[in-house]
Amino acid sequence: MEQKLFTVESFANSIDANIAKGQLESEGIKCFLRNDTIVGNTGLNIAYGDIELVILEKDIEKAKAILKKS
Repeated sequence: MEQKLFTVESFANSIDANIAKGQLESEGIKCFLRNDTIVGNTGLNIAYGDIELVILEKDIEKAKAILKKS
């Protein structure tokens, strides 16, 4: 069965994005950051959008609950 990817949250800077990523990973949720290298190194979020925290669709509710606590 194919799992779809879902952007659970977006960030304007890589520090906040990596903190949230670490929180999810510590709870066993597999995730990755999209646009982190482009936005983090160049600050071009106007051109490329924010850094997106991406998870599997099956983890949406758990991830939102974890991120809401912080």
